[in-house]
Amino acid sequence: MSLRSSRKILCVLFTVIIAIGGLLTVGSVAVRCTIGSQEYMEKIFNSDTVKTMQDEHFKKRLEVIASKSDIPFHVFEAVFSMDESYSESVVKRVFTGGDTSMFSRDKIDLFEELCTEYLEGNNISYNADQIHNTALEAALAYADSYGVNNTESVTEFINQIVMNFGKFASTGMVLLAIGIVLINIVFSERRAQIKYTASAFIACGLNLIFFSAAGLIFGIGRDSDIVPQIYSVVSSRAMSTTFLMMIIIGLIIVAASGFVTYKCFKSDQKEKRG
Repeated sequence: MSLRSSRKILCVLFTVIIAIGGLLTVGSVAVRCTIGSQEYMEKIFNSDTVKTMQDEHFKKRLEVIASKSDIPFHVFEAVFSMDESYSESVVKRVFTGGDTSMFSRDKIDLFEELCTEYLEGNNISYNADQIHNTALEAALAYADSYGVNNTESVTEFINQIVMNFGKFASTGMVLLAIGIVLINIVFSERRAQIKYTASAFIACGLNLIFFSAAGLIFGIGRDSDIVPQIYSVVSSRAMSTTFLMMIIIGLIIVAASGFVTYKCFKSDQKEKRG
């Protein structure tokens, strides 16, 4: 086998190493900065659309409870100004492994306190058991409107992302470095080093585009059974955003590396003519 053929085979191997390294590095960073980021998921889950749907659902449930109990709507709505846990979002509980159902004994007690304060403040007689049942209904309405169920798989996925981010990212960067260094060792000429490194990064960018597009086409992350449905839709959208981000990064890598490769090709052509 000639030296030229051996170098071509090695170049293919180095290209594969760089492509895998790029996928691991960019993929792990993209996932960590989106789905694996509490701040990012807070923005997605607390969007105006989601918040409006939650508030409307809670309002409708409270209106029914208020009409049945003869306790004004605003009494139940006061829970937002008194309940400190309301500021602790569902997303934070997902990331910390807390209870995402938003249903608790404290919530029942809080609604019961609001009802009894209103009734006693207006000298209205009441039945304690009925007030407790009303508070229980209100707490369930709150949980149905702002809580999330079936989050176990999502929590586990996020934990894996956070735990393994450093491992995947560092492995990817090491592979990238190894591929680049080996190309520089095998090809002593500077122009050849640049040309083959750029060509390897074109493969890296295409690799990112292919796997991300496959993720979008096959709907990876869309089979979540999170309830209510709006959260499942939002989670799926966040996953799609991650894939789109990787596609954009892949396109940038391909464009930049393609430009470098083109410049090297034009330079080679110019040398041959000269």
